[in-house]
Amino acid sequence: MPEIKLIRLQSGEDVICTCYEDLETKMVMLKDPMTVIFKRIKNGSLLLISPWLPAELIENNTATIYTSDILTTVEPKLMIKNYYVKLVDNLEKFKKEEEETLRQFLEDDSEEGVYEDEEEDEEDEIESILELHGSKKNIRLH
Repeated sequence: MPEIKLIRLQSGEDVICTCYEDLETKMVMLKDPMTVIFKRIKNGSLLLISPWLPAELIENNTATIYTSDILTTVEPKLMIKNYYVKLVDNLEKFKKEEEETLRQFLEDDSEEGVYEDEEEDEEDEIESILELHGSKKNIRLH
């Protein structure tokens, strides 16, 4: 039976998703997986939940991983589960709205509306995201 779980992967990433485990194949299907970043800060804590996969670019927002890639699985608090369900619903609405925009972008051969300054800002933003993502990417906890 599928359940919403918080999974800590061997890489150290935390993912919240609806899980389907196949004991025979030792695989786990993650439906609507989202990265969870939790940081304790001076005046409390910070929680960031975002899609683990590029959901806007794929048909089915699922991934299958080996059970050996999972360090541990825990039950998230009810309020976190409810928030996750709301985010998944919002993501589905966003994907539908953005589908036409993406289609137009991919079919558009012209570079109209793209300015050099915007490109540099986007490149800087992409570089900082990749650095953050890369710092966790090849680390295994066990």
